[in-house]
Amino acid sequence: MFRKAHILGVLAATLAIAPGAAFAQQTSVTTQQNNQEANVLGTANTVVQQGSQYTNTHQLNINKGFYCSGGSQVAATAQGQSQSANVAGAYNTVAQIGNQAAQTAQTQISHGFGC
Repeated sequence: MFRKAHILGVLAATLAIAPGAAFAQQTSVTTQQNNQEANVLGTANTVVQQGSQYTNTHQLNINKGFYCSGGSQVAATAQGQSQSANVAGAYNTVAQIGNQAAQTAQTQISHGFGC
């Protein structure tokens, strides 16, 4: 019978040698922040602010073998956008346009005995 210390030692060594294989996890984290500010003073000024953000994430996890574990796939996307305009005067024009899009695809393929 194995002692607890021996089992924990083997487990720790396994995790130290192949932590990716032990947990088989994919993680993708994307953070985007877009800040725009305009200050206008005068007459007949035009300010155009346009901000666009796009995130595309694709994770592919292929498992094969005698015993395989699917693991987990984690994708997180955070997008922030702020636009401000301070206008003083007459006949000024301000146009603010903001676009944000995020696309995430996760594919897992498992084949083999025990999958």
